Amino acid sequence: MTVVSAGPDVKAQGPGNLGLVRRVVLTFLASVLTQLTGSAFNIWYNLTQIRPLLTQGQAARFETAVNLFNIAIYPLALLLSFLVIWSLVKAVRSHARQSDPDMWHKAQRRAVNLPWLILAIAGPAWLLTIPALLFALYTHPEPLDPRVPFQLVVSVVVSAAIALTHLFFVIELVGQRLWFPVFFDNEQPSSVSGTLPLTLPRRGIFFAVSAVACPIISLLLIAAPSEMFSLKSAAFPLMVGTLGIAFGMLSAWMLGRIIGEPIARLRASAERVEAGDLGPDTEIDLLRADEFGHLIGGFNRMVAGLREKQHVEEVLGRHVDQTVARILLNEPETLGGTEREISVMFTDIRGFTTRCGTCPPNEVVDMLNLFHGVMVPLIEAENGIINEFTGDGFMAIFGATGTGVPHADNAVAAGKAMLASLPRLNRQLEDRGLEPIAIGVGINTGPAIVGAIGAPRRSSFSAVGNMVPVAARIEGLTKEAGHRMLFSDTTMAALTDPPAVISLDPRPIRGRDEPVRLYALVSAD
Repeated sequence: MTVVSAGPDVKAQGPGNLGLVRRVVLTFLASVLTQLTGSAFNIWYNLTQIRPLLTQGQAARFETAVNLFNIAIYPLALLLSFLVIWSLVKAVRSHARQSDPDMWHKAQRRAVNLPWLILAIAGPAWLLTIPALLFALYTHPEPLDPRVPFQLVVSVVVSAAIALTHLFFVIELVGQRLWFPVFFDNEQPSSVSGTLPLTLPRRGIFFAVSAVACPIISLLLIAAPSEMFSLKSAAFPLMVGTLGIAFGMLSAWMLGRIIGEPIARLRASAERVEAGDLGPDTEIDLLRADEFGHLIGGFNRMVAGLREKQHVEEVLGRHVDQTVARILLNEPETLGGTEREISVMFTDIRGFTTRCGTCPPNEVVDMLNLFHGVMVPLIEAENGIINEFTGDGFMAIFGATGTGVPHADNAVAAGKAMLASLPRLNRQLEDRGLEPIAIGVGINTGPAIVGAIGAPRRSSFSAVGNMVPVAARIEGLTKEAGHRMLFSDTTMAALTDPPAVISLDPRPIRGRDEPVRLYALVSAD
């Protein structure tokens, strides 16, 4: 039997490793059960509070209207709810993640907004009950008790508030458990545009309406005698109920502030940290004695630790390559050494020893600083690491991070850029009254041990292997061969996009068993 993939591996996601159809069924049942709860309250309220106020004929008309409304509206509302839920399955089964990113984004947005979408269907279904039933009662020939419209409106509104509030929260929980794992593998649902997540303060209001306002209103109407509809006798219970609802809503608002403020501050600070801002003002200066106090304290300590780590990286970066600094701090497992194929470059200023004997020390230092200031960025631009400065030159490693970059291409490109920058560098030297320079560049490619080399208390990030001194010896042949840059046959073989080259006769090089064929760039001399 052939099994067709449904986009993400939904069978391996979510609670119980549920399939798509089961997720639909559970989501649909959750929406139905919450509505049945509200309907049960509505039926009980109508039987105990509205039915006694109706004549026998009005009661029969009322019951008929309720049945007809339920037959007409409920199946339609259930069908629309099912179609909304099923649309999530269609996006997965059509492989929209790979074939139609726009469709997949809409499905993600629909998964986040699922509570609102179901609410938009159930809400009108509840509220349409009021005009439908009132129309049925008012068209009956018998006069209607004036208390019935008020009680009917209260019955539907309170039942709807209870049912819809629970519907929203239940669908939200079901969506988070069943649908978010399907649509969000490597991203947060909060990052999807066009969604309407319910904020914490508004959740408090929703809760207050369902848990405070609706029960108080219901109890007042159930317990109040018929004389309550006179303004004088109704004043006190109405005042008590109004105050109860007001205090409940105020408590919900304050709870939203108590919970919402630290979360908003944490979110804003986290976004700043994510953007790379680790300044002191990123820490949260909010004092709390509850769980948020521990959370804020931990966040501030994390920011301080990241700031210290950043400072260490900056300090290390002044003395070692920035890439090496990050490796030493973030990948301590590489300190013991790792065998990798790399490309090594040696660069040397020709005639440096003679110049040191004839120039003042400060001129030599100025020349070296200017030379390194121009050349080092060119190495780093090609993902190279300056391993060490050798006075009149340096050693650079390409491919030390093991990221799969074309290290041979990078090394040759860096060498070309260095030679191309020489005229500009020499003009700067001449502007300072210094003699121009010439350089030699040698490159070799091969396996080497890359890592922290040295004593336990003092080491440096370097490469060790036979191919390293061979690169230095190739650089030493540049003057003899009459080419400013030479690279070995192993480097040539590792190039993914070989440039136009001049092939030189094989030469014996100490460290290689066989004579080595060297190559020079056509455009480099």
